[in-house]
Amino acid sequence: MLIKSTLLIECGSRKDGNGAYLADMIVEKYANENVKRVNLRDLRYSGCLACRKCKDQDSLCVQRDDLTPLFAGLAEVDRLVLIAPNYMGFVNGDTKQFTDRWYCMKDTRKISRFKEGAKLLFLFTQGSALRDHGDNAQHWMKRIADSYSLGFYGITVPNCAYDNHDGVRLKKEEIMMSISFFG
Repeated sequence: MLIKSTLLIECGSRKDGNGAYLADMIVEKYANENVKRVNLRDLRYSGCLACRKCKDQDSLCVQRDDLTPLFAGLAEVDRLVLIAPNYMGFVNGDTKQFTDRWYCMKDTRKISRFKEGAKLLFLFTQGSALRDHGDNAQHWMKRIADSYSLGFYGITVPNCAYDNHDGVRLKKEEIMMSISFFG
């Protein structure tokens, strides 16, 4: 059996927040596989400059910052896991800046650079108990996944106020079962 590779990206700003708690669960689930965990809060980077050099040169992003080594890795993973918090009904700025930089993940023919068959798991944490508060972000991320030919599975995790992990703990079994569907 081939060992699958997983790139787990934490997009939240709290070091010990619910996103980190969920990331620990994912790492535990895929403990016997190749998992790389990255915290955007620890990286220095900026958003897409719209310079189009990635298209003109048919290359990955030409900006040289802490995201540079991630882009080659993005193209090779079997599973990409993004964990992001709900800020004002949408993803936080770090998540948006990171996904904006994916512009380089299509070649000049507009073909995805992601590995064929790769999947994206989007875990969206929010303080609200109402899951539909995450619908806009889930639909947005699904459109992104579709445009890059990534399989998509999204989960909105409610009741995740600040650093209180009770909401995640209560939903742990449901979350882990849902992640099992992801593969």
